[in-house]
Amino acid sequence: MAANPTKAIPVNVQFSDAMEIAQYTSLTNAFSNGNPMTFPSAMINRTSSLNLAVLNRTQWQSNFDVAKTKTAKCGLAIETSVNGSMLTVNTHCGFNQNMSGDYTVSTYLLENNISGSGAMYDQRNAYNATSGHPYQGQGDPIAGFAHNNVLRKVLTAPLGDNINTSALITGGKEIKTYTTSINGYKLNDLYVVAFITKTGTTPTNFEILNVQKVKAGNTQLWD
Repeated sequence: MAANPTKAIPVNVQFSDAMEIAQYTSLTNAFSNGNPMTFPSAMINRTSSLNLAVLNRTQWQSNFDVAKTKTAKCGLAIETSVNGSMLTVNTHCGFNQNMSGDYTVSTYLLENNISGSGAMYDQRNAYNATSGHPYQGQGDPIAGFAHNNVLRKVLTAPLGDNINTSALITGGKEIKTYTTSINGYKLNDLYVVAFITKTGTTPTNFEILNVQKVKAGNTQLWD
């Protein structure tokens, strides 16, 4: 992320703590292919490597390096507005060529700087005794850890909302609108992430084609 601030857009899906939501189970069922999950795991644009979509940490960099060089076949823009405790999101999908297959758009609500007391917020630390590591000496677990890019809500269906076939042409566009409560969240730490996925019939033939991120209350122009 530090080396690729305009290319890497992370979403942290928590498990077995106070920040877990139902999307963890939905993604596990869809993409783990029956394999036990290791932690941490990641998907890179939901593309497969070694016949797996859920990748261990040794696979992240190489797969990211391939993904970041690709040219998107579609565009995204995100408009967001806040009215009291309600957030409205308009996710714009656009295509620069005719597309075949089935496509969905997903819209997520993320929050930064989440911390709390107790085991349900503490962060396990395998690097507590690793000399020179940023987490050396911070304890295991790290109490009061600030969790970032945490998935708070899925505004679409778990695997995205279908994009109409009429939009899957050169110059085609579609707008999806979502409204959700942000009561209990910190507005200054909220972000919206949207992405377009070519859907597959097995865990290993999906692909995220483009992704955008914007701070809640702001607009991200087409890219």
